[in-house]
Amino acid sequence: MENKKLNFAIAKYLKSAQAGLSGEKQESLSVAIESLEDVFEVDDTQAGALDSPVDLAALFKSAQVAEKPQAAAGPANQSEPSAQDIAKADTLKAEGNALMSAQKYQEAVDAYTQAIALHSTNKILYSNRAAAYSQAGDQDASIADAKKALEIDPAFARAYSRLGHAYFNAKQYDNAVSAYEDGLKYDTDNQTMKSSLITARSKVGGSVQQRESQDAGAGAGAGAGGGGMPDLSALAGMFGGAGGGAGGGGGGGMPDIGALLNNPMMRQMAQSMMSNGGMERLMSNPGLRNMAENMRSGGQMPSIEELAGNPELRGLAESFGAGGAGGAGQGNPPPGNA
Repeated sequence: MENKKLNFAIAKYLKSAQAGLSGEKQESLSVAIESLEDVFEVDDTQAGALDSPVDLAALFKSAQVAEKPQAAAGPANQSEPSAQDIAKADTLKAEGNALMSAQKYQEAVDAYTQAIALHSTNKILYSNRAAAYSQAGDQDASIADAKKALEIDPAFARAYSRLGHAYFNAKQYDNAVSAYEDGLKYDTDNQTMKSSLITARSKVGGSVQQRESQDAGAGAGAGAGGGGMPDLSALAGMFGGAGGGAGGGGGGGMPDIGALLNNPMMRQMAQSMMSNGGMERLMSNPGLRNMAENMRSGGQMPSIEELAGNPELRGLAESFGAGGAGGAGQGNPPPGNA
């Protein structure tokens, strides 16, 4: 019966619409109404049983009005997490930060993902997960998360740093340069991004001579186990051993400091030490402490050959080489500061 009432209401509406049509169109519509009435088996003789006080056109308009507030409220309700969800997301973020500090990168990704499920508009969560993905080796996911953070806040400098770092690790050096340049527009004094930008630019526009120099440095350090850290005996040979190296070193045969700083092998050594936590280990090494104490008491600086022959320093140098030099921005602080 309900379907018949609806069919009767449709026919009734079409009949009311005839008044606004020209004669020819009225005739065509009349034929259509008769066909519908035949198909649905309704006609004016059933008006008493099937007619309804509800006008079909008015019912349609009221339904449209009722839909508009719901459509407007839907996205807002979804984008506003509860206070409890925000608090839980913050707790999960702190867990992720701690896991990053412990170098448990995939577990950190999982923690940040749970936090994002609770607070999907938090730019810091996407930025932190971008860092975790990058450290875990998934540069594509890192790039996507950094871009998501920038969708939320286009002026978020840290996300540009994450984006540049992921691009660099993916060997997309042009994109890395662009990301760092954009980030420095919003954080002009960020020294990490400045140094990372210089490194990325050197990969894009470095001369053939620079690249050959870098390759030579890496080749000399091959004995360190693939990390690019040259062993100390190679340095001894390069600077002529103990026999008063370039720049007229002292009695211990130590080369001129300028020669050291300009040598690509030494630059690579420094980068490896900084990125792998080697500096802290170097300063805590007992052999180095003894050497410093000897110099303070009037002793001479040991020669490169003497350094190369020190088993403690040799082992330390080899251990540095295991981790590699990393990429631009490798020294970025973990997202625990966010």
